[in-house]
Amino acid sequence: MTQSWQSHTHPLWLRFAWPALLIAVSATLTLGFACATPFAALAVMAALTLTRGEAAALTMAIWLANQLAGYLVLGYPQTVNSFAAGGALAVAAIASTLTARAIVLKLAASGGLVQAASALAGACALYEVLLFLVAIAWLGGTETFALSVVGRILFVNVLTLIGLYAAYQLAVVFTVRQRVPSSATWPRTSSRPGESSPG
Repeated sequence: MTQSWQSHTHPLWLRFAWPALLIAVSATLTLGFACATPFAALAVMAALTLTRGEAAALTMAIWLANQLAGYLVLGYPQTVNSFAAGGALAVAAIASTLTARAIVLKLAASGGLVQAASALAGACALYEVLLFLVAIAWLGGTETFALSVVGRILFVNVLTLIGLYAAYQLAVVFTVRQRVPSSATWPRTSSRPGESSPG
């Protein structure tokens, strides 16, 4: 993982704006896709850009935004099964985030695109398997795991990941450019042995 992904290297506005954006995206996509909310893609972006603990905490906030949008705006049924399904989503989302984070660290020597694609594959697979097992064991609704439905969910996740990946990279580039001094003030002294150059 390159240093540009590490949130603590960025200014305060980005460190707060980025999690807020992911939470807002979760709520917005819930209104548009409901049960197809791309939790895996959001988990991957959290795993790519935050520490393990921060990513897990943000995933819980993303899940909460999803649930609030569902119950307060979309009128999700307030039943035991509905609440249990929400709990299962939370567990699956957290597990996907931790899996994505492990993959990101495992592929630290790879580029960001390889990390993102691999993490999405792992996160999506685990997310769907966990929810399918819950459906079989308790909640029912296994018909929602038909290939066409799963394919649609994967498509939404891929598009979301591409959009968020591009947005974060643009934010990083913008931040780095703001930090680069002008040529008039750029230090011109050469680095001493053992030190990296200012650029």
